[in-house]
Amino acid sequence: MKFSLKSRVILASLSFTVLYFFTVQSQDIPFPESASSSIGDSTDFVIMGRVLTEDQKPVGKVKVILSNPVLQLERITSSDGTFSFYLDEADTLFTLRAERNDNPRNGVSTLDIIRLLKHLLGIEPLVSPYDIIAADANNSKSLSAIDLIEVRKLILGIYSEFPNNKSWRFVSKASSNSEIIKVTGSGTNYDFIGIKIGDLNNTVNPN
Repeated sequence: MKFSLKSRVILASLSFTVLYFFTVQSQDIPFPESASSSIGDSTDFVIMGRVLTEDQKPVGKVKVILSNPVLQLERITSSDGTFSFYLDEADTLFTLRAERNDNPRNGVSTLDIIRLLKHLLGIEPLVSPYDIIAADANNSKSLSAIDLIEVRKLILGIYSEFPNNKSWRFVSKASSNSEIIKVTGSGTNYDFIGIKIGDLNNTVNPN
């Protein structure tokens, strides 16, 4: 059978296409690997901790701030007081601090005034460093009758909040003298103690 020139061109083209198809199919074609995890889920460097009161009540709604000279990240503690940060790289320049400033009258009553008065009169001194911080209503780093007056004004509704203090303060569980925790490496024990200002008998509802 004889084919015209046009037919021979078409047959040659089809033969080349079939040959190319089977050649490609026989090769190992690499496929991209599926993505591992979304941003923020890396477990290379983990910073975790918990915020509790002195009597071990978990404190929720606390803003925990992780920062270094060029970066700042924030988390809010859950109702069990926990927080966590997941980072790609370690950085020993990171520090942690915590903040919460709401409902100043939570846990504050005339019983706290009486306890502070007994301390000032030397009848029943405050022993716990956390109680001393809680009693320092004007944030002067010392206790005086002015703190008693500030708490009284809050209870009476003259103040809606402490003018020179936040409703909560947070210190490192490892040191009551520091409100900053220095990150030394990946870990799960970066814990804070939450102190409700004005509450000297631990009646605060932390959540």
